Amino acid sequence: MHRRMRFLATATVATALLAPASPAGAETTTRLPGGTNVQVSIAFSQATFADGSAPTVLLARDDDFADALTSSSAQGVLDAPLLLTNREALSPETMLELQRLDPETVGIMGGPEAVTPAVEAAVAGMGITVERYAGATRVETAVEVARRFFPDATSAVIARAFAPEGGDPTQAFADPILAGAYSAATNMPVLLTMMDDLTPATASYITGSLIESATIVGGPLAVSDAVQADLAAIDVSDLGLGDEETPAVPFQVTRIAGETRGGTATALAADLGYPTAGAASRVILLESFTPDAWAAGLTVGAQAGSGAALFLSYGASLFGETTAFLEPATGSTPLICGPRVDPAACDTAAALLDNDA
Repeated sequence: MHRRMRFLATATVATALLAPASPAGAETTTRLPGGTNVQVSIAFSQATFADGSAPTVLLARDDDFADALTSSSAQGVLDAPLLLTNREALSPETMLELQRLDPETVGIMGGPEAVTPAVEAAVAGMGITVERYAGATRVETAVEVARRFFPDATSAVIARAFAPEGGDPTQAFADPILAGAYSAATNMPVLLTMMDDLTPATASYITGSLIESATIVGGPLAVSDAVQADLAAIDVSDLGLGDEETPAVPFQVTRIAGETRGGTATALAADLGYPTAGAASRVILLESFTPDAWAAGLTVGAQAGSGAALFLSYGASLFGETTAFLEPATGSTPLICGPRVDPAACDTAAALLDNDA
């Protein structure tokens, strides 16, 4: 069995009970409510986790995505939701959701400048153990998540860390959203890099870890061919993969990308074994071009880790690759339209699946 698919099968068994149920005769399209970023994170938490069913919860600030960019991989391995909060004071709605989930541990994404000690104290005051997963930058936070939760990983996912100067700001999180969902399904960490240069912190982590292969998510305009070449040139001879009699295994780099972010989502689904909607346990549709689209995209990790195929919309429209994936209509694949998905895009996806809307 393909190693990625072996990881996927394990994750699916572990978290299958978390998916929203679709009893016979029930609607097969679920539309999650929108609202604030805090409310968006709660919507995915409540769609995925029953009362008292999350021993660990991840927590990040609600006004910036940097520290949560690679949280989806941790969501997948921990079966944990990501909740968002005001950075200076624990949001009341987040506190209520923590009470519902009743976790033993809350892992805060980012340092005290991202989520203040006041929030940490409020969570601890609920009788919950608090940990922090943080680095000096978003790149180093990604390394910390990889080091903590994937110490034995031999493969990693690579995504861009920043939008190009003067470019569309959603480019900073579009590929990491897809990379995160993919990593949750394959049990691999996500590492971040600059577009034109392999980030030193990421290179250093790889050379000091057991990682021997990497999958780049996104095309050369997101992660350049130069970065791909730098990855391929990493020396893995110190990983115990070879000796004088057995040559070291060369570092392997692959790339999964489409012509658009919608095409990249479809390519990732195909790599996971979902050539059409009927092969997935359910389909999740997320808006990808609004400034706060990251709030839904980065809180979907636990769903992605339990067999959901993730796709992107833009306004009222679907990418052509998404339309092709949803056809031919199956009538049996549940659809979850995330918060802030345009109702027209959700209607189109439901119609293609021949679902009750």
